[in-house]
Amino acid sequence: MIRENCSDEVTKGVDLMREMGLRIKEAVNVRVEHFVPNDRGIGWCLTIEKGTGITKGGRFRQVDVPQRLKQRLESWLANKSSGERIVNVSYSTVRDGVNVACKRAGVAQAGRGCHGFRHAYARERMDQLMTSEQKQIMNRVLENRKMGRAADYGILREHDKQLYAAAKEAMDQIHSELGHGKNRWALAMRYMGD
Repeated sequence: MIRENCSDEVTKGVDLMREMGLRIKEAVNVRVEHFVPNDRGIGWCLTIEKGTGITKGGRFRQVDVPQRLKQRLESWLANKSSGERIVNVSYSTVRDGVNVACKRAGVAQAGRGCHGFRHAYARERMDQLMTSEQKQIMNRVLENRKMGRAADYGILREHDKQLYAAAKEAMDQIHSELGHGKNRWALAMRYMGD
């Protein structure tokens, strides 16, 4: 509903935020040169080696382009030179466009605005990368952290330790795709918690 109430350029920004977990600043500043064939040769990957002026803190960023975005991305890349931006409007135009679209569509933003797209991305990636058992252990870990305990508090059985390790690995991958560092439990509570 949000996409239907946005201009074409704002919709590109929305798609990059929702489908790839980009911040608004990143979505409006990525250029054609940042999209390269992925290492499996079956799609695209966003790769930003030096993110100064693009990513938060100028950090490296690498995220596979989901299959459902591939065709749209290819149409955006067509007839553009390497240094051209994908989204040809400003940060504030995207932010304001999303706010107006939400009002028109009757979508509550819950105080997140465009950042809500990153939350949706993180939760979807959890569903893709974690089994139901791993998500259960992740919820247990996040509850431990909310209570001020160590993340692995009470995880004693070997099976649970394996689930914990797999869930932590998936969490770290999601954080990497979002441009966060490893072991960021506080951020996991915000992005991946219930």
